[in-house]
Amino acid sequence: LILRVTALLGLGFAIFLAIIPFHSWIPQLTEDAHPYSVAFIIYIFPQAISLFLLYFISRYQWVSLVPTVFSIIRLMGVLMVLIGGVWAAFQNHLGRMMGFAALIEIGFTLLAIGLIEQDTLSGISQAAPFRGIFYALFLPRLVGLALWALALVSIKENFKSLSLNDLKGAASVLPFASISVIIAMFSLAGIPLLAGFPLRIVIWSNLLNNSTTYLILVFIGSTGLVIAGLRTISSLFKKSDPSLQYSERMSHRILLTAAWIFLLIFGLFPQLFLAEILTITGIISAVM
Repeated sequence: LILRVTALLGLGFAIFLAIIPFHSWIPQLTEDAHPYSVAFIIYIFPQAISLFLLYFISRYQWVSLVPTVFSIIRLMGVLMVLIGGVWAAFQNHLGRMMGFAALIEIGFTLLAIGLIEQDTLSGISQAAPFRGIFYALFLPRLVGLALWALALVSIKENFKSLSLNDLKGAASVLPFASISVIIAMFSLAGIPLLAGFPLRIVIWSNLLNNSTTYLILVFIGSTGLVIAGLRTISSLFKKSDPSLQYSERMSHRILLTAAWIFLLIFGLFPQLFLAEILTITGIISAVM
Protein backbone atom coordinates (compact mmCIF):
# COMPACT_ATOMS: atom_id res chain seq x y z
CA LEU A 1 0.00 0.00 0.00
CA ILE A 2 2.80 2.41 0.90
CA LEU A 3 4.54 1.68 -2.42
CA ARG A 4 1.37 2.39 -4.42
CA VAL A 5 0.61 5.61 -2.57
CA THR A 6 4.20 6.80 -2.92
CA ALA A 7 4.15 6.06 -6.66
CA LEU A 8 0.98 8.12 -7.15
CA LEU A 9 2.36 10.97 -5.05
CA GLY A 10 5.57 10.86 -7.06
CA LEU A 11 3.60 11.13 -10.30
CA GLY A 12 1.76 14.17 -8.94
CA PHE A 13 4.99 15.90 -7.91
CA ALA A 14 6.53 15.04 -11.30
CA ILE A 15 3.69 16.82 -13.09
CA PHE A 16 3.87 19.87 -10.83
CA LEU A 17 7.68 20.12 -11.06
CA ALA A 18 7.66 19.73 -14.87
CA ILE A 19 9.84 16.65 -14.64
CA ILE A 20 10.52 14.85 -17.93
CA PRO A 21 8.28 14.13 -19.87
CA PHE A 22 5.95 16.79 -18.35
CA HIS A 23 8.35 19.66 -19.10
CA SER A 24 7.29 20.82 -22.57
CA TRP A 25 5.23 23.79 -21.31
CA ILE A 26 8.28 25.56 -19.83
CA PRO A 27 10.23 26.15 -23.10
CA GLN A 28 6.99 27.11 -24.85
CA LEU A 29 6.15 29.59 -22.09
CA THR A 30 9.62 31.15 -22.06
CA GLU A 31 9.56 31.61 -25.83
CA ASP A 32 6.25 33.46 -26.03
CA ALA A 33 5.57 35.20 -22.70
CA HIS A 34 7.07 38.40 -21.29
CA PRO A 35 10.47 37.74 -19.63
CA TYR A 36 9.36 39.18 -16.26
CA SER A 37 6.33 36.89 -16.10
CA VAL A 38 8.42 33.94 -17.24
CA ALA A 39 11.12 34.50 -14.62
CA PHE A 40 8.51 34.81 -11.87
CA ILE A 41 6.73 31.59 -12.83
CA ILE A 42 9.80 29.42 -13.42
CA TYR A 43 11.27 30.58 -10.11
CA ILE A 44 8.30 30.63 -7.75
CA PHE A 45 6.39 27.60 -8.99
CA PRO A 46 9.20 24.99 -8.75
CA GLN A 47 10.42 26.49 -5.46
CA ALA A 48 7.00 26.21 -3.85
CA ILE A 49 6.47 22.63 -5.04
CA SER A 50 9.96 21.55 -3.98
CA LEU A 51 9.39 23.05 -0.51
CA PHE A 52 6.16 21.11 -0.26
CA LEU A 53 7.96 17.94 -1.39
CA LEU A 54 10.65 18.41 1.25
CA TYR A 55 8.03 19.14 3.90
CA PHE A 56 6.10 16.03 2.86
CA ILE A 57 9.18 13.80 3.12
CA SER A 58 10.09 15.30 6.52
CA ARG A 59 6.57 15.28 7.93
CA TYR A 60 5.46 11.80 6.89
CA GLN A 61 8.15 9.29 7.79
CA TRP A 62 6.42 6.44 5.99
CA VAL A 63 7.54 7.96 2.68
CA SER A 64 11.16 7.23 3.53
CA LEU A 65 10.22 3.60 4.29
CA VAL A 66 10.24 3.01 0.54
CA PRO A 67 13.95 2.19 0.04
CA THR A 68 14.27 3.69 -3.44
CA VAL A 69 12.59 7.08 -2.84
CA PHE A 70 15.77 9.12 -2.54
CA SER A 71 17.47 7.13 -5.31
CA ILE A 72 14.59 7.90 -7.69
CA ILE A 73 14.68 11.59 -6.74
CA ARG A 74 18.42 11.68 -7.50
CA LEU A 75 17.88 9.90 -10.82
CA MET A 76 15.17 12.38 -11.83
CA GLY A 77 17.48 15.23 -10.88
CA VAL A 78 20.28 13.85 -13.05
CA LEU A 79 17.92 13.40 -16.02
CA MET A 80 16.58 16.94 -15.65
CA VAL A 81 20.08 18.44 -15.62
CA LEU A 82 21.21 16.28 -18.56
CA ILE A 83 18.20 16.84 -20.82
CA GLY A 84 17.88 20.54 -19.94
CA GLY A 85 21.56 21.15 -20.71
CA VAL A 86 21.60 19.17 -23.96
CA TRP A 87 18.51 20.95 -25.28
CA ALA A 88 19.82 24.36 -24.19
CA ALA A 89 23.00 23.80 -26.22
CA PHE A 90 20.99 23.59 -29.46
CA GLN A 91 18.58 26.49 -28.93
CA ASN A 92 18.63 29.66 -31.03
CA HIS A 93 16.22 31.61 -28.83
CA LEU A 94 17.36 33.26 -25.59
CA GLY A 95 13.94 32.78 -24.01
CA ARG A 96 13.91 29.03 -24.68
CA MET A 97 17.46 28.84 -23.33
CA MET A 98 16.18 30.33 -20.08
CA GLY A 99 13.42 27.71 -20.01
CA PHE A 100 15.89 24.86 -20.32
CA ALA A 101 18.13 26.52 -17.73
CA ALA A 102 15.10 26.41 -15.41
CA LEU A 103 14.87 22.65 -16.03
CA ILE A 104 18.52 22.34 -15.00
CA GLU A 105 17.75 24.26 -11.81
CA ILE A 106 14.85 21.91 -11.04
CA GLY A 107 17.29 19.05 -11.54
CA PHE A 108 19.76 20.46 -9.01
CA THR A 109 16.91 21.03 -6.56
CA LEU A 110 15.97 17.35 -6.85
CA LEU A 111 19.60 16.36 -6.41
CA ALA A 112 19.83 18.41 -3.20
CA ILE A 113 16.67 16.72 -1.88
CA GLY A 114 17.93 13.29 -2.94
CA LEU A 115 21.23 13.81 -1.14
CA ILE A 116 19.42 14.63 2.12
CA GLU A 117 19.30 10.85 2.58
CA GLN A 118 23.01 10.98 3.48
CA ASP A 119 22.22 13.26 6.40
CA THR A 120 19.55 10.84 7.60
CA LEU A 121 21.81 7.79 7.30
CA SER A 122 24.67 9.49 9.13
CA GLY A 123 22.43 10.49 12.02
CA ILE A 124 22.85 14.21 11.51
CA SER A 125 20.11 16.46 12.85
CA GLN A 126 17.54 18.12 10.63
CA ALA A 127 19.75 21.21 10.37
CA ALA A 128 21.95 19.09 8.12
CA PRO A 129 24.24 20.28 5.34
CA PHE A 130 22.14 19.15 2.42
CA ARG A 131 19.04 20.87 3.72
CA GLY A 132 21.19 23.97 3.88
CA ILE A 133 22.32 23.41 0.29
CA PHE A 134 18.70 23.00 -0.77
CA TYR A 135 17.76 26.39 0.70
CA ALA A 136 21.02 28.06 -0.36
CA LEU A 137 20.22 27.30 -4.01
CA PHE A 138 17.30 29.72 -3.84
CA LEU A 139 19.30 32.96 -3.66
CA PRO A 140 21.77 32.66 -6.59
CA ARG A 141 18.98 31.14 -8.68
CA LEU A 142 16.75 34.13 -7.95
CA VAL A 143 19.42 36.67 -8.90
CA GLY A 144 20.52 34.69 -11.96
CA LEU A 145 17.01 34.38 -13.40
CA ALA A 146 16.19 38.00 -12.54
CA LEU A 147 19.38 39.18 -14.28
CA TRP A 148 18.55 37.07 -17.34
CA ALA A 149 14.95 38.33 -17.49
CA LEU A 150 15.93 42.00 -17.16
CA ALA A 151 18.54 41.62 -19.88
CA LEU A 152 15.98 39.98 -22.18
CA VAL A 153 13.56 42.85 -21.60
CA SER A 154 16.22 45.37 -22.61
CA ILE A 155 17.12 43.35 -25.72
CA LYS A 156 13.50 42.81 -26.72
CA GLU A 157 12.66 46.50 -26.33
CA ASN A 158 15.32 47.31 -28.94
CA PHE A 159 15.45 44.36 -31.31
CA LYS A 160 11.84 43.09 -30.96
CA SER A 161 13.23 39.55 -31.07
CA LEU A 162 15.18 37.12 -28.88
CA SER A 163 16.38 34.88 -31.70
CA LEU A 164 20.16 34.67 -32.03
CA ASN A 165 19.78 35.07 -35.79
CA ASP A 166 18.29 38.53 -35.24
CA LEU A 167 20.73 39.63 -32.53
CA LYS A 168 24.03 39.52 -34.37
CA GLY A 169 26.22 42.33 -33.11
CA ALA A 170 23.81 43.29 -30.31
CA ALA A 171 26.67 43.60 -27.82
CA SER A 172 28.03 46.69 -29.56
CA VAL A 173 24.83 48.64 -28.94
CA LEU A 174 23.48 46.86 -25.82
CA PRO A 175 26.65 45.92 -23.92
CA PHE A 176 25.13 45.68 -20.42
CA ALA A 177 22.23 43.50 -21.50
CA SER A 178 24.42 41.26 -23.65
CA ILE A 179 27.02 40.73 -20.92
CA SER A 180 24.23 40.11 -18.40
CA VAL A 181 22.77 37.23 -20.43
CA ILE A 182 26.20 35.59 -20.57
CA ILE A 183 26.86 36.08 -16.84
CA ALA A 184 23.42 34.66 -15.96
CA MET A 185 24.00 31.60 -18.14
CA PHE A 186 27.46 30.94 -16.75
CA SER A 187 26.33 31.44 -13.15
CA LEU A 188 23.46 28.97 -13.54
CA ALA A 189 25.87 26.57 -15.27
CA GLY A 190 28.19 26.67 -12.26
CA ILE A 191 31.20 28.41 -13.79
CA PRO A 192 33.88 29.20 -11.14
CA LEU A 193 33.93 32.67 -9.54
CA LEU A 194 30.16 33.05 -10.00
CA ALA A 195 27.38 32.36 -7.53
CA GLY A 196 26.35 28.97 -8.87
CA PHE A 197 29.77 27.37 -8.45
CA PRO A 198 30.16 26.94 -4.64
CA LEU A 199 26.87 25.06 -4.29
CA ARG A 200 27.33 23.08 -7.50
CA ILE A 201 30.71 21.79 -6.39
CA VAL A 202 29.23 20.48 -3.13
CA ILE A 203 26.58 18.57 -5.07
CA TRP A 204 29.11 17.32 -7.63
CA SER A 205 31.52 16.06 -4.98
CA ASN A 206 28.79 14.16 -3.14
CA LEU A 207 27.36 12.73 -6.36
CA LEU A 208 30.78 11.18 -6.87
CA ASN A 209 30.20 9.16 -3.68
CA ASN A 210 26.90 7.86 -5.07
CA SER A 211 27.66 7.23 -8.72
CA THR A 212 30.40 8.30 -11.10
CA THR A 213 27.93 7.86 -13.95
CA TYR A 214 25.54 10.36 -12.36
CA LEU A 215 28.38 12.86 -11.97
CA ILE A 216 29.40 12.52 -15.63
CA LEU A 217 25.80 12.99 -16.81
CA VAL A 218 25.37 16.08 -14.62
CA PHE A 219 28.63 17.51 -16.00
CA ILE A 220 27.36 16.94 -19.53
CA GLY A 221 24.15 18.80 -18.69
CA SER A 222 26.00 21.72 -17.13
CA THR A 223 28.38 21.82 -20.08
CA GLY A 224 25.36 22.09 -22.39
CA LEU A 225 24.41 25.40 -20.79
CA VAL A 226 28.01 26.58 -21.10
CA ILE A 227 27.90 25.74 -24.82
CA ALA A 228 24.67 27.74 -25.10
CA GLY A 229 26.51 30.66 -23.50
CA LEU A 230 29.42 30.37 -25.92
CA ARG A 231 27.04 30.26 -28.88
CA THR A 232 25.34 33.36 -27.52
CA ILE A 233 28.68 35.14 -27.23
CA SER A 234 29.49 34.18 -30.81
CA SER A 235 26.25 35.75 -32.02
CA LEU A 236 25.97 38.84 -29.82
CA PHE A 237 29.60 39.89 -30.23
CA LYS A 238 29.78 39.66 -33.99
CA LYS A 239 30.61 42.76 -35.97
CA SER A 240 27.51 44.91 -36.10
CA ASP A 241 25.94 47.19 -38.61
CA PRO A 242 27.25 50.76 -37.91
CA SER A 243 23.79 52.11 -38.67
CA LEU A 244 22.27 50.41 -35.61
CA GLN A 245 21.10 53.04 -33.12
CA TYR A 246 19.83 51.42 -29.93
CA SER A 247 20.15 52.38 -26.31
CA GLU A 248 19.78 50.93 -22.82
CA ARG A 249 17.92 52.55 -19.95
CA MET A 250 20.11 53.85 -17.17
CA SER A 251 17.89 52.11 -14.59
CA HIS A 252 18.46 48.80 -16.39
CA ARG A 253 22.22 49.34 -16.37
CA ILE A 254 22.26 50.03 -12.63
CA LEU A 255 20.19 46.96 -11.79
CA LEU A 256 22.19 44.73 -14.11
CA THR A 257 25.47 45.94 -12.62
CA ALA A 258 24.17 45.33 -9.09
CA ALA A 259 23.28 41.75 -10.05
CA TRP A 260 26.77 41.22 -11.53
CA ILE A 261 28.35 42.37 -8.27
CA PHE A 262 26.15 40.10 -6.17
CA LEU A 263 26.84 37.00 -8.30
CA LEU A 264 30.56 37.71 -8.14
CA ILE A 265 30.61 38.31 -4.36
CA PHE A 266 28.54 35.16 -3.71
CA GLY A 267 30.90 33.17 -5.93
CA LEU A 268 34.08 34.52 -4.31
CA PHE A 269 32.88 34.68 -0.68
CA PRO A 270 30.04 32.15 -0.25
CA GLN A 271 30.74 31.90 3.48
CA LEU A 272 29.27 35.38 3.91
CA PHE A 273 25.86 33.98 2.98
CA LEU A 274 25.97 30.26 3.74
CA ALA A 275 26.45 30.64 7.50
CA GLU A 276 23.24 32.66 7.80
CA ILE A 277 21.40 30.33 5.43
CA LEU A 278 22.37 27.30 7.53
CA THR A 279 21.15 29.08 10.65
CA ILE A 280 17.81 29.83 9.01
CA THR A 281 17.69 26.23 7.77
CA GLY A 282 17.94 24.98 11.35
CA ILE A 283 15.01 27.18 12.38
CA ILE A 284 12.88 26.07 9.42
CA SER A 285 13.72 22.41 9.98
CA ALA A 286 12.76 22.67 13.65
CA VAL A 287 9.36 24.02 12.65
CA MET A 288 8.90 21.35 9.97
